Amino acid sequence: MKTVFSAEAIGLSPVQARATRRTDSAEHERRQALPHLWELTGLLGRGFQRQLLKPKQDWSQANSKGTRGVWLYWTLTAGPVYEARYRITWTSPYTHRFLYVTPDGGLHDATEEEVREWLSHLRPAPAPS
Repeated sequence: MKTVFSAEAIGLSPVQARATRRTDSAEHERRQALPHLWELTGLLGRGFQRQLLKPKQDWSQANSKGTRGVWLYWTLTAGPVYEARYRITWTSPYTHRFLYVTPDGGLHDATEEEVREWLSHLRPAPAPS
């Protein structure tokens, strides 16, 4: 089953957006303060092996400067565990979440401990009981 996760690209100017679209560099996107979504593929020391997923952009609700209302969308599938990082407001710190999709298409949060347990056994995220 699949579901969609979205986050707003707060503070993204049109110039930054064009530069981001021209490159596939994860470092460039990190510097632009875009929302990020990674698929976690394993453990790596104290961290995670992960693959950055490329979003689809929707500018239909953007303001004239593109600093608000630009939404990024990712299609997630059941099985993998995901890590999301995004802002809610201009001044808020980043929100950091671990996510998984249930077989019925629901999107659920997981703790870092749960994710480490799943990845240590390379099991897909469980369905909630």
